[in-house]
Amino acid sequence: MSSKLAIARAYLAARRERKLRLPIPDYAITGEDAYAANFACFNTLGLSLDEARKLAREELETGRSPYPGYSFGLSSGTAGEPGVFITTQAERDRWLGTVLGKFLSPSQLFTLNAALLLKHNNALYNSSRVTFYDVANLLPAAICKQKPNVLIGPPSALVRLANSPAFRQEPFQPHMLICAAEALFPQDREKLTQAFQTKPRNLYQAKEGFLAAGCTHGHLHWNEDLMRVEFLHFKSRPDRAIPVITDYTRQSQTFTRYRIDDVIVLGEKCPCKTPFQKIATVEGRLQDLLLRPQGDTYEPLFPLDLNELLLGAGEYTIRQHSPEYVSFECTPSPSHSVQKELRQILGNPARFEVVPYRPPAPTKKRRRFQRLFKNSVKDQFNPTLI
Repeated sequence: MSSKLAIARAYLAARRERKLRLPIPDYAITGEDAYAANFACFNTLGLSLDEARKLAREELETGRSPYPGYSFGLSSGTAGEPGVFITTQAERDRWLGTVLGKFLSPSQLFTLNAALLLKHNNALYNSSRVTFYDVANLLPAAICKQKPNVLIGPPSALVRLANSPAFRQEPFQPHMLICAAEALFPQDREKLTQAFQTKPRNLYQAKEGFLAAGCTHGHLHWNEDLMRVEFLHFKSRPDRAIPVITDYTRQSQTFTRYRIDDVIVLGEKCPCKTPFQKIATVEGRLQDLLLRPQGDTYEPLFPLDLNELLLGAGEYTIRQHSPEYVSFECTPSPSHSVQKELRQILGNPARFEVVPYRPPAPTKKRRRFQRLFKNSVKDQFNPTLI
């Protein structure tokens, strides 16, 4: 089958919005660490993670796949070494057709002029109608000259573009603004809406694949036409969950009852009337949930709850170095009442520093909440789902 025909089929299938009815296999849940350690067991080439990462770096540098028939890509990487995804041409065709079908009507499809702002390029994103821009060396003037009608990128990169002199001199209004790769917080949603005069939509994409698409009402909906999904709910907050996916569309890599360590906020029915599970938002990585000491255990603190307190505090990052040491980077400096309330919420750590905000390097994801010590929060899940 030609790529054009495969893309068209995937596009039409995505427009139908039909739930996948295949059963979930009776397998144990596989976490990210176990998957990485046994990477060779989960890809058809039998490559270790280190081998696959080396091939991905080679493809990134040369623009050519070192393994005929396959492409190797690097994830943007929240922390540490980036993850790797492997795709065949058929998988790339299906991905592109599905993304287009989720976001673009037929009339929009034929006028597509997209700009993609990401950390790593890959064959997955190659299209004559999509221009890739490296977020590490963002070129606002080139983007403004292009005047894309679809603009895709991490919220922090899109805000940088909106604040650039080039955009102020030559603003443009895309008919679609899509946020990916980072959590979209309310203050960024507001900034982007004002700057581009377009409400941003989310695209939930990870090394595991295309997970969820944003609707016009500002919510995400799980791609239940591609995979089955289960949720591990938090005991204290059943609206918060960790997703477990079984993807039936992947051949080069298998994801069967695979746990994605992202914290998501579930929602009820959406006005868009899609049959797919509504996700209010993705809050961030499980590893970055801040923890408050609670006797012999810890209570998780959720990013959106803390962000609500800090909405008027400007740019900020909270780093929890240990249960007894927290640094709060913020510009401008927050009021004493906000500092006091935040310190109380965090369990009154013995050391609480307030220092000026330092923006992350362009190559790094923006993480407003960072937990720098390891501690298992597995016991916070509903035990009936583990």
